[in-house]
Amino acid sequence: MIRRLQRGPARWSDLVEAVRWADEVEDPYGGATGKALRKRVENDLHRIRGHLGVEVRYSRRSGGRIIRDLRVPPLDWMGLGCSAEAPAFAEGLRGILPFWRAHPRAFAELAETLRELYLDACRAAGIEPEEELIGKWEESGEPRDPEANEESR
Repeated sequence: MIRRLQRGPARWSDLVEAVRWADEVEDPYGGATGKALRKRVENDLHRIRGHLGVEVRYSRRSGGRIIRDLRVPPLDWMGLGCSAEAPAFAEGLRGILPFWRAHPRAFAELAETLRELYLDACRAAGIEPEEELIGKWEESGEPRDPEANEESR
């Protein structure tokens, strides 16, 4: 959904199709239609806002849903090493794990990037990564490369 919204305003059906296209299961919404489908997508948008800090709202002017706000902490995204980075990346990694488990193809790149940024920030700050967080990651297995999945089909 986020990648679709980054391209510009999206209709409701665009968001549903973005998830269906990106997911590895036949129908990530379990065949839901009508109000049930709307509720599931709204729940996804709520979790995206809560876990990732991305607020999606409808815009009449744009004629679709748009990203209204990004709750991004002021971080050193160039990897120069700020001690505040590691906890922020850990929070982001905790937030993305449920999405990555549910929709690995859609979130693999983002999850892997957050993991690498977290580990780099820990090294730069001279601290050990949280064992519990890394353990959760390893229990889930490494994210699959979406391009590799496409080649195997």
